[in-house]
Amino acid sequence: MRLGRQRPRCSLSLLKKLRRKAQRLLSTTIRRKLPVGSRPTCGHSLSVYRWNVVFSKTFFNLLMVAIAILLWAGVILFQQRTRTIEGTWVDLFESSSFFENQTIQEACSPKFWSAPWFAYYPDENTKVGRMVRANRNAGSFMSEYGPYPVAAYSVRFVGRRRVSELLGLAPLIGVGYGHLSAHGSQFEVDRLISIKPIAKVRCDVR
Repeated sequence: MRLGRQRPRCSLSLLKKLRRKAQRLLSTTIRRKLPVGSRPTCGHSLSVYRWNVVFSKTFFNLLMVAIAILLWAGVILFQQRTRTIEGTWVDLFESSSFFENQTIQEACSPKFWSAPWFAYYPDENTKVGRMVRANRNAGSFMSEYGPYPVAAYSVRFVGRRRVSELLGLAPLIGVGYGHLSAHGSQFEVDRLISIKPIAKVRCDVR
């Protein structure tokens, strides 16, 4: 007797498990490929199951990307909240850098140039403005570019830290802060609480 080509079949329990999983995760269009009442072959069910695995992995990856973006946005918003801030302000030629919760000794290091910009511009007709102008050349700053006069202050203020977008890559395309848009973030002052000059500054960042 001539036997026809028979299609391999999965066990009934395996087919039921595969079908239940496909019905839970696949879209309505995909579920139509397995009409109710039909008895799918093993190959057909496994094919749908493989597609389901790919679909699940893709959905999971997209979900992880969305969560990462939300977390990153949350961190940025948290950093930019208005609060009381204190630290060291180093006032240098074409540079105004702020080091939150750091002393002048900690600020004067090879990492000096990566500090946030300090956006504080006191009116020269005020007491603070006159002090900043008179103190501008009080210390010395040494870098690989040569020596410069410098002034430093211990400051406390109410304000916020602004952070550039694009995961810190903004300065590379010219949309950062400060001189030549070279800083990835900056501190903004809403209300100055206190400012005290730091005497005899000797800052070497080489």
